[in-house]
Amino acid sequence: MPARILTLLAALALPCAPALAKKPPKPDAPTAAKLMTFEDDQVEGDRTLPQMELIGVHTSGTHESLIRIRTTFVPEMLKSANEI
Repeated sequence: MPARILTLLAALALPCAPALAKKPPKPDAPTAAKLMTFEDDQVEGDRTLPQMELIGVHTSGTHESLIRIRTTFVPEMLKSANEI
């Protein structure tokens, strides 16, 4: 009998466990915007490009579709409708 009571209490307390868990702290408030000025900064440099050449590829001709349309579908459908 005491084992049943303990099992019942554990079963009732288990759904309450997430409510008792420690809550994560709230995020800090955003800080005010800062004004940054950049005066008389000379930026120099070259563009870096890949050290390769582009190769043109010609596509071959078009191919037929690998999907074939069933031409016997309507007679098969009528046959199954007649069987019903």
